[in-house]
Amino acid sequence: MSTTVKIVPPHFSIKGEVSLPVSKSISNRILMLKAYSGDLSHEVTEKDVGDTLLLKKLLLEIAQAPREERVVLNCLNAGTVLRFLLAFVAQREGEWILTGSERMCERPIEPLVKALRVLGAEIFYEGREGFPPLRVVGKPLSSQVVEVDTSISSQFVSSLLLLSTVIPGGLSLKLTGEKVSTSYMRMTMKLLQKASMRVVEDDGVIRVSPGKLRTEALTPEADWSSAAFWFALVALSQRGKILIKGVGEPEDSLQGDAVVADIFRSIGVAFHVTPEGVLIQKPYQVPALSRVRLNMKSTPDLTLPVVTALSGLGYGALISGIHHLQFKESDRIKALVTELRALNVAIDYVDRMLVVHPSSVRAFRPVNTYDDHRMAMAFAPLSLVLGTLDVRDPQVVEKSYPHFWEMLKGLGFGLRMS
Repeated sequence: MSTTVKIVPPHFSIKGEVSLPVSKSISNRILMLKAYSGDLSHEVTEKDVGDTLLLKKLLLEIAQAPREERVVLNCLNAGTVLRFLLAFVAQREGEWILTGSERMCERPIEPLVKALRVLGAEIFYEGREGFPPLRVVGKPLSSQVVEVDTSISSQFVSSLLLLSTVIPGGLSLKLTGEKVSTSYMRMTMKLLQKASMRVVEDDGVIRVSPGKLRTEALTPEADWSSAAFWFALVALSQRGKILIKGVGEPEDSLQGDAVVADIFRSIGVAFHVTPEGVLIQKPYQVPALSRVRLNMKSTPDLTLPVVTALSGLGYGALISGIHHLQFKESDRIKALVTELRALNVAIDYVDRMLVVHPSSVRAFRPVNTYDDHRMAMAFAPLSLVLGTLDVRDPQVVEKSYPHFWEMLKGLGFGLRMS
């Protein structure tokens, strides 16, 4: 049975502090690098979030799997987990079935399968061509120059980069198609370099030379993409002030999503780095904006909180570089447009751009979240403008930010479950 949370904002100015989850993007890449170096068993910690917990569980299942038995790996709705594990089991002896939720089996996988087959991988579609579920017969893979289409997801490239660490002779990846989410690809490259691998990019080709992985120095960071929801909250507040603990200078981060600080500064949120974290606040004077233009191609996970904040502020906006959002946990373009229209926002998706017209938000029904954690968290700040807001299936935040509602409550918001 579906649960709904009613969000009631405080009557006073928002002031307080929040902590962030660990970046699952970094954590999952570190887990895979350790797995490629032979360490597949990891203790669960209280800082682990949904996808990371799932990846740890499945890596342990792989480690303990009898080689003579077919093993089913259920990746649920975690695209990162399925894509990273596909490359991993392709080079590991055994027979493997990779599957997931109904939505996971609607998300394209063909570019990664095609690239892995060039390396010698034996991968077979168990259902619709180009989509999970997949059957994999693990075997040693060989060094090649591989073309990979980057127009759907950078995770295909990241999966191959992680795999390159165990391929004799290294690996060269020739990137084709429109490049999306490149900040995540660069995160993977930087982590490989921190792990003592030589990685060079030149003229659309990434070359990883043979080397010995050293993972001891790899540590995760607090998650900047989760910080975006607090930036949105302050943007929509009257005089909000929040200390986001555990993050530092945005330019020092491996995460491309640290650019969230600059994006929200341009629409009126000031930030200041302190020894405890980043202090964000709404100044007394904010910029008068008629229309905001942003390209989110490299940082797609920021799109939802940015667009909901702009909508709540009544700004017009042109948001480009987002066509690949349709392949996320939900079709985020369709979900965002549908739910904002239900809140009286004039918004269209035209020529691969979101066009947001200045509107006054009004709530007529609960917000649907489409089994997508970012939908729930991106819409929650709009309660400040609406006076109250109902959000369906609030538990979806477990995927990346299990303590999100607790943090919101700590800032004075009332939460009533029904």
